[in-house]
Amino acid sequence: MRLGGFLPCLGMLLLASPAAAVIITAGDGTGNTIAPPDDPGFANVGMRGSGTVVYLGNKWVLTANHLGLGPVQFGQTVYNPVSGSSRLLTNPPGNGFTANTDLLLYKIDGTPNLPSLSINGAAPAVNWQVTMIGRGRDRNGSEAFFTPNWMPASPPGTYAGYIWSGSNSLRWGTNVISQVGIPQGIQTNSETAFVTRFDSGATPYEAQGAPGDSGGPVFHKDLVTGRWELTGLIFAVTNYPTQPWGTSIFGNTTYAADLSIYRNQILQYVAFPGDLNFDGLVDVSDLQLVALNWLSTESSADANRDGLVDISDIQFLMANWAPLGVGAGTDVDGGAVGVPEPGTVALALFGLASLLALARGNTLRRRSRSMR
Repeated sequence: MRLGGFLPCLGMLLLASPAAAVIITAGDGTGNTIAPPDDPGFANVGMRGSGTVVYLGNKWVLTANHLGLGPVQFGQTVYNPVSGSSRLLTNPPGNGFTANTDLLLYKIDGTPNLPSLSINGAAPAVNWQVTMIGRGRDRNGSEAFFTPNWMPASPPGTYAGYIWSGSNSLRWGTNVISQVGIPQGIQTNSETAFVTRFDSGATPYEAQGAPGDSGGPVFHKDLVTGRWELTGLIFAVTNYPTQPWGTSIFGNTTYAADLSIYRNQILQYVAFPGDLNFDGLVDVSDLQLVALNWLSTESSADANRDGLVDISDIQFLMANWAPLGVGAGTDVDGGAVGVPEPGTVALALFGLASLLALARGNTLRRRSRSMR
């Protein structure tokens, strides 16, 4: 079943199909195979079968379910899935979607030396600039032109785009979100998606999904915080009816699952112990949550889940301190994976002193109000 399988674009109809690696317009198309200077998380993208997978952190990976469960590769290292860990993410009830999505989350049997990724909690917006990464097909060097019947033509032709080569590479490209909140299905599952459209020269490294890109991440940089966040996961592309296989044509689109819809499900499993605000770090911002809920039973600030926010939660955060997004302390399997550096401890203690003062101030203010 394909929900919304036919979509209008440029007065034509486009058919959705599974996605592959990003085709880019820049140069001869062979570039962007190393991390960009402003890196959103290039090393966190790896290989899953014929497609792509992204490492979220804490031994968990996310990919497209239509690629199936299996070994993943980051760099030169292959990791196997942990038996019984796979989770097929589900859609919110009552929205008319299928119960399950095409998003597959599972744990691997090792810990890559990679940072955790922050997942965007806000819904994506039209005109957001994004960076797309996937290990799909490469393209032949020159732009190709076609007649209305898809015969080769001289420029400008009715259609223009690129013909794929037979090889695949991990590559990044850029685009702009053109539609949001789109229900789209692939195979037997569906999800809320956003869309990017492939246009000649619209962004410096204009990108379109191709075979092999399914499971590839889409990142957006928050202009306020300056931080890259994982916003989507590529799962489908659209082609014109009768468009020849092996081509990416201007006007085609790429679909990515809107991960803000599924963020809470993901973080139930992926979040590091002590990462109370689910930003991929265990740092002063988590201490703030503890201080602001001091001596309460607020579950979102109860780091060690003993039912009370108190000094034991501070101790738990310190044991799992990871301000750079790489797991520290005790992981969810009970394995020791590092301790805070002395400078980090000093910073945390300074933050703790300030936060406890804030907590005491809040208590005094509450007492003062109660005597009025």
